[in-house]
Amino acid sequence: MSPSPSLRMCQHYFESKTRLGDLPFFIKKKSEMGFNAIQLRPIINQIHPYAVTKHKGIDNKFLMRNINMLPEEQIKTVIDIAHQNNMAIFNALPVNYVSIFNSLAKSHPEWFHKDESLEFIHPVPRFRKPSNERKELLILDYSKKDVRNFMLDVMRYWTEFGFDGLKVTEAELIPTDFWDEASTQIKKVNPSFIFFAETIGCRDADILKLIRTGLFDYYTNSTYRWNLNLSEAWWALDPMKQAAQFANSLSCPENLHSARLTNNPEFPEYHNSIAALKLRYLLSCVFSAGVIMPSGYERGCENPLEVFLSFQPHEKT
Repeated sequence: MSPSPSLRMCQHYFESKTRLGDLPFFIKKKSEMGFNAIQLRPIINQIHPYAVTKHKGIDNKFLMRNINMLPEEQIKTVIDIAHQNNMAIFNALPVNYVSIFNSLAKSHPEWFHKDESLEFIHPVPRFRKPSNERKELLILDYSKKDVRNFMLDVMRYWTEFGFDGLKVTEAELIPTDFWDEASTQIKKVNPSFIFFAETIGCRDADILKLIRTGLFDYYTNSTYRWNLNLSEAWWALDPMKQAAQFANSLSCPENLHSARLTNNPEFPEYHNSIAALKLRYLLSCVFSAGVIMPSGYERGCENPLEVFLSFQPHEKT
């Protein structure tokens, strides 16, 4: 299906003991709530969502047990159900990093960034201090043609399942000419395929450099940080004006990587206030072409989303 220009997207983070088999209920419920798109967390083979151990195939931890369906059939069934409920379904694919246990580290060590001592370099994710270096991750080097060809093949593999779009985190760290090639290749498989850059925490200059390529259909803006002080609105609105001619923006009512509004000390006015949470969501809808409902926001979840966990701890709401 072709996603609507105005995306009303909900996230799905797998909680403990949930599997692909639980998604049909979630999809139908969110469709009834008015959402027209769902974004899955990575279901690729992993230690955690960024630590990819194998690029093709669904991780066994997400598969339904005791059912006579191949893994590929399981995800295709979920995609079909999303389409039957008039929802586009987005995959999330880590493209920058792999696990140190990925076989590529041994078979193709030249594919990764290294320091002057020829030791592997490890990334420091957004919102983290240099001391938070993720030593379980290696960084792919996109100056290598073989790396590009490998990742293009991986992207085609996942697109052929029937996903409508792809969410990419830290897309700005990859040369823009790769995205030109990726867009050309993937849209041969699905001409209406949507590329979505998750740019929360990016510098404005990096966002504009990426979006000006015209290769991404959506990106995330920073209105979640707006404290509603009109004298300070420029830092959120000016970059949106500059990017508007190149791509649509998606807005979130809260940061996807830190404390929830329900207990964020920077925003005490949202604590224990359903009306305030609804207002924040409405604000997100106004200042963007689409909106993302963070996983659990509609239930008033208080625990922050753990981006380095495959399963979110179950939270009573």
